Amino acid sequence: LNDIVVISDSLDALQRHLNVFKSFFLDKDLFINLDKPKLMVFNTTQVSITRLELEFFLGEEKCGI
Repeated sequence: LNDIVVISDSLDALQRHLNVFKSFFLDKDLFINLDKPKLMVFNTTQVSITRLELEFFLGEEKCGI
């Protein structure tokens, strides 16, 4: 697999999707190069999102934003 897009409608849902993604790869004995995953967040609400709220993980490893 080269590129995968994960779309979620909330920050919590995105982390849940990433958890499922990581579990799937572990079950299939596949490797994720953690230097490459990047996240892009689009916020169309009037609510401000802080940088701390934008911490996502693949297992124990933090994803880049």
